[in-house]
Amino acid sequence: MNDSKNERAHASALTCYFNEVRQYPPLSAEDEQVLCQRIVKGDEAARHALIRGNLRLVISTARQYSHPELPLEDLIEEGNFGLMHATHKFKPELGFRFSTYAIWWIRQYIERGIMNLARTVRLPVHVAKRLNRYVRASRKLSQNMCREAGAQDISKHLDTPIDEVRELLPWLERPTSLDNSQSDTHWHEILPASNCCEPEQQTSRDDLCRHIHKRMRQLTAREQRVLCLRHGLFGHPKITLEEVAKDIGYTRERARQIQIDAQRKMREWLTKDGIESNFLAEE
Repeated sequence: MNDSKNERAHASALTCYFNEVRQYPPLSAEDEQVLCQRIVKGDEAARHALIRGNLRLVISTARQYSHPELPLEDLIEEGNFGLMHATHKFKPELGFRFSTYAIWWIRQYIERGIMNLARTVRLPVHVAKRLNRYVRASRKLSQNMCREAGAQDISKHLDTPIDEVRELLPWLERPTSLDNSQSDTHWHEILPASNCCEPEQQTSRDDLCRHIHKRMRQLTAREQRVLCLRHGLFGHPKITLEEVAKDIGYTRERARQIQIDAQRKMREWLTKDGIESNFLAEE
């Protein structure tokens, strides 16, 4: 019941807007030139008149971008922003009609609106543009081949690396809410979360990392390097003592001595901080 009321309200609002726009007749080329010359001189009333005279252009353009996730009024709103932007950028001295120039900005704003608002997970504009390009190619190929176009078909058609196409195509899938139910069970109740930990554990880990990072800065650069490589700290891969010795240009025994001295310092400092440091045990 509420959905039908909302739909009627939207339809009524759109109808009122369309009726209002009809009050502003389209502008001729001469009218546009006159208004643009006044705008150059700082006449804001002329700018508003130019915008009103091209509102129909926005509506007709927005209708070409029908999208299931964005209602027509939202597309029109984005297009109006593009129209207003065009009035600030247009240069009448080049001799083109304003409507010819403005439609480019109208389309740009509508497309950006779709990219930013129509997805649950927002994609960067450059990624969304590439994805839209693949979608258009996929539709065209599917019609020509009478079957669904695959990543390899799109790659050959656009002369694009197939790995790039395969990387982006999964973004076409719509996300599913964890609140969606399967019978009487919700997804968040059955999906595993083996990589998560309790808040108390996460807090302890964060506190430990903060203290280690603080104390590591008190070591020499060589000692820091040895500990990071031996224990796999701060994103470094954990490697053997022989590999550490080769990395720092010392013998294995000298590398072991550096490790022992650095571990002893860290244990003493962390003990003063009230932190247990069993992971720095001598090896």
